[in-house]
Amino acid sequence: MKIIRTDITVQVNSLLSVEKREESYFHSPFHFHPEFELVYIVESHGQRIIGNEVGHFAPGDMVLLGPEIPHIWLNHSSYQQPGNSRKAVAIVLYFHREIFSNTFYSLKETCKLNQLFQNACRGLQISGTTNQVIAQKLLAMTGKKDMELFLMFFDILNILVNSKDTSFITKETYAPFHSECTEDRLSCVLAYTKKHFRDDITLEAIARIANLTPPSFCRFFKKRMKKSFVEYLNEIRIDQACSLFLETEKSVSEVAYACGFKTPSNFNKIFRKIMGKSPRNYKEVAENLAG
Repeated sequence: MKIIRTDITVQVNSLLSVEKREESYFHSPFHFHPEFELVYIVESHGQRIIGNEVGHFAPGDMVLLGPEIPHIWLNHSSYQQPGNSRKAVAIVLYFHREIFSNTFYSLKETCKLNQLFQNACRGLQISGTTNQVIAQKLLAMTGKKDMELFLMFFDILNILVNSKDTSFITKETYAPFHSECTEDRLSCVLAYTKKHFRDDITLEAIARIANLTPPSFCRFFKKRMKKSFVEYLNEIRIDQACSLFLETEKSVSEVAYACGFKTPSNFNKIFRKIMGKSPRNYKEVAENLAG
């Protein structure tokens, strides 16, 4: 599936915008952009792809997406049938990180906001009371402008930074490695793994990156990551496999070898364990969504 890069800020000539979309079905292609995006589905249902996670959406669905996350909402095929009278309706809020200055982000009072924006890089599902409150605010924001729009936007951010009704959409391994992270042993290991996941990474080799013996490295990694290094490496490889299924027409075997697996059978076993479905089923869903 081809991914298209867009730039919302340039299109609307603003770092903050909100719009109500009402269509026979959602038309946007599989795309990404540098802006944050808060999406609330008012009407319609179907399947969505966020990063490499394929899931369902229905009225009330609400997500916050960070910059550069590929995404698409695809209505059920019945929405495109002749005579269909149903509508696909959503409220979408876009904002660019540059809406605030670097000085603002360095304030101790914005610590929670920085964390929210970092978490949004993996996509956040918003549920519960937070979903209901923000839905009403988004509906009220349509048609607003200038300072009134900005104050309502700031109110939504304040709700989100203090909410416990959010959960990650993509897996931990989907989040990009940030060079500004503390360069401790763990960050070096994670950076090396994300760069060399296609290679045959032995325990001895990765332990040397952390300057530890293999037994000490195993204890260290399990304590910091709550999983073994092999489990983490497999998640990295499966993440890449999902991306290849979504973005290319490679076969299951081609994807397996491209992601560092020695045999397709081992790839199938690990893919099913992590994703809950076989690679072939995942590939078929991706191809059907692409039309």
